[in-house]
Amino acid sequence: MKVFELQEKGELTFSTAVYLVNDQPCTAQFYLLLKIHKNHGKSPVHPIMSANECAMEKFHSLWIFFLKPLISQNKELFMETSHSLIEIGKLGQLPKGSLLVTFDT
Repeated sequence: MKVFELQEKGELTFSTAVYLVNDQPCTAQFYLLLKIHKNHGKSPVHPIMSANECAMEKFHSLWIFFLKPLISQNKELFMETSHSLIEIGKLGQLPKGSLLVTFDT
């Protein structure tokens, strides 16, 4: 759905819709950084996606704006993917309609 369609339906304010529209988006850039300070057992590089001025950058900022207060209240901290999977496994059966959300900044 288009941003201004959401604004017309009352889902977004006009100022938020204007903020989210990027008239001249660029393509994200992908590059790799060497992990010079770690053991190179698995991967000697760290993948980076630079999305400054890209189409989704403002959506990301908006998500951070609204989710940051909720995230700061949460006592859980997952250190890495394997730790996250272990903790998610401990949840057991989730109630119908539950949402499991991950967030990384």
